[in-house]
Amino acid sequence: MKLVKTSDGSYTFFSPEYDECFHSVKGGAILESFFKFSLPLFKDLKEKKKKEIFVLDIGFGLGYNILSLIYLHTKFFKDIKLNIISIEKNK
Repeated sequence: MKLVKTSDGSYTFFSPEYDECFHSVKGGAILESFFKFSLPLFKDLKEKKKKEIFVLDIGFGLGYNILSLIYLHTKFFKDIKLNIISIEKNK
């Protein structure tokens, strides 16, 4: 795997096996995690007045998605109970 710097200064990996990067290089890996994964999820939960969420993370990768989810949860959405199950493919 090759380490690639993204536009927000964070890093991602390029996978030769899948011929693509783990995250958006133009959008930035961390920003992509916040704005495409975590924030829309919590906004939807708030609108639906949910009190608990179960997240199944397939392929932990670099951990940006779960990191952004935990960060937003602890800063702004503590009233929603967060449960995470993460599965990773290792060789």
